Amino acid sequence: MPGGGPLTVRRRRPSDRAGPGSRAQATVLATDLATVETLVQSLPPEGRLMTEAFWPGALSLILPAAPSLAWNLGNTAGTVMVRMPDHPLALALLDSSGPVAQSSANLTGRPPATSLAEARAQLGDTVHTYLDGGPSGAAPSTIVDFTAGDGAPVIVRTGVIPRAAIEEVIGRTGPAA
Repeated sequence: MPGGGPLTVRRRRPSDRAGPGSRAQATVLATDLATVETLVQSLPPEGRLMTEAFWPGALSLILPAAPSLAWNLGNTAGTVMVRMPDHPLALALLDSSGPVAQSSANLTGRPPATSLAEARAQLGDTVHTYLDGGPSGAAPSTIVDFTAGDGAPVIVRTGVIPRAAIEEVIGRTGPAA
């Protein structure tokens, strides 16, 4: 989804914001597939098809992390969640910084912040720097996990991109989680 939304840059661990007992996993944002491929062990053919169809955009993929990825991304169990945002401010930041680990702009169990004011109200001083990208819609990204069982893609959260659109691109998905 082009345009808007609060973009937060954190200096603390994403799990600090999520709250006690959280199983939050940070998402690593990147501007291109070549960068993503340095963060993961491999990108399955279905994952490549999805990225070609839906990136930049609201699609997050959970993949086996590359052994060289030593970032603290939360409770990942050897995985990494990656996404290429479709927001000009985020892409400009990533162009100058390289990939960035980020968490959502809301507390666990609370609705997503759709403005800078809402993000500040929820997160307060737990965020070091706020960048105002303008208002956004509240629709989350669709998350597809390639690390469960037989490696078939499993939609773990349906967001902006519906299951039917993913199935049209790849021909199938595993059972919903």
